[in-house]
Amino acid sequence: MRILLIGSPVTVLGFDRVTKLPNLGLNSIAANVINKDTQIKVLDLVLAGKGSIQYLLNHLKSFNPDVIGFSCMSFQYDDTMKLARLVREYNNKIKIVIGGYHPTVDYENILKSDDSQFIDFIIRNEGEITFNLLIEQIRGSGNYQDLPSLSFRDNDKFIHNPPGNPLELNNLKLPDRGSRVFKRGFHILGNPADVVETSRGCTNRCKFCSIRQMYGTKFRKYKIERVIRDIKSARDYGARAILFSDDNIPIDAVRFEMLCKEIIQNKLNHIKYAIQASIPGFKQASGLPKLMSKAGIDICFLGIENSINNPLCGIEV
Repeated sequence: MRILLIGSPVTVLGFDRVTKLPNLGLNSIAANVINKDTQIKVLDLVLAGKGSIQYLLNHLKSFNPDVIGFSCMSFQYDDTMKLARLVREYNNKIKIVIGGYHPTVDYENILKSDDSQFIDFIIRNEGEITFNLLIEQIRGSGNYQDLPSLSFRDNDKFIHNPPGNPLELNNLKLPDRGSRVFKRGFHILGNPADVVETSRGCTNRCKFCSIRQMYGTKFRKYKIERVIRDIKSARDYGARAILFSDDNIPIDAVRFEMLCKEIIQNKLNHIKYAIQASIPGFKQASGLPKLMSKAGIDICFLGIENSINNPLCGIEV
């Protein structure tokens, strides 16, 4: 079986001038498909630009996939559906799967809309385990009833299976960076770049954020030695800059300090790192910014919540 996983070409307006990054989630899904007879390619159309349709058509012809998976956020959804329509018109026997943040939070409305004709399956929440199980059922008996967090077509209606439990992250394999069609071109401020994940989930109660719906309210962590192996993998594939994609990496400030020390100990602090963070972690560990600097973390996207969302912030309203 041949599987093509596709990252959206759409970015936040102007943001692609600063950085273009691979879709790490698709690389993780590719790594965790178990069947050895499966061929998987990850096509990050963010590097294709205005040529994304032609790139997709070329791979439909040359790779001849049996299954195509799309990942999208809300601002990418309309363009994703245009690509799904193209796939359906090219070969209606190709199974089309969509997942990511927008399908997770709005799957019921999506499947009530005209877009449902271009979708066979929606995977809600984390995709690694469910996608692997789905591929096994597509190859086999087609029994989709017991697959967690799966929405699927059953004749003229859609069935929404109950959500699964949050994944045990340390059971997941390292992302399959070798499955990428584009080997080069990702960057942060011109430095060859990649993405690494050290945790999932956030304990904050911010009403504007979809993280709780996607990953849950528990802060789940990869073992630090696993994170170091992932950084080394990204480095070996050419990365000289890395975004830690965690939604709020310093929630556990002690662990984050340990990670910074391990980066330094393993002489990986020549790499430039970027993180996303909120205030409370820095309040818990006053020396953290200096340690981050020594570890090579020189970009921080800082979210400043108010005291209603998180009393640890110490910000009066």
